[in-house]
Amino acid sequence: MTGPSAVAIDFSLFKNFPFNDRAKIQVRAEAFNLINHPNFTSMSTTYDGSNPGQLNAAQAARQIQFAMKFLF
Repeated sequence: MTGPSAVAIDFSLFKNFPFNDRAKIQVRAEAFNLINHPNFTSMSTTYDGSNPGQLNAAQAARQIQFAMKFLF
C-alpha cells in the first residue's frame, strides 16, 4: 500500500548587518512546512482489521523560528 505524497516547502530570510571590521550580526527568519500541508506518516498496513490502510498520524505543522547570530 502506498500513502499520500509529502509536500514540504521550507523558506528562510536573513540579513547581515556589519558590526565592525571583522564581525557582523545576522538576523534570520525561517519557516518549515510554510504552506502548512498535512503530511501523513503512519499508515496501518494490516488487512485483517476493520480499517485497513487507515492514516494514524501526521508530521509537525508549520513551524516558524527567529534567530540572531553574531559572526566573527
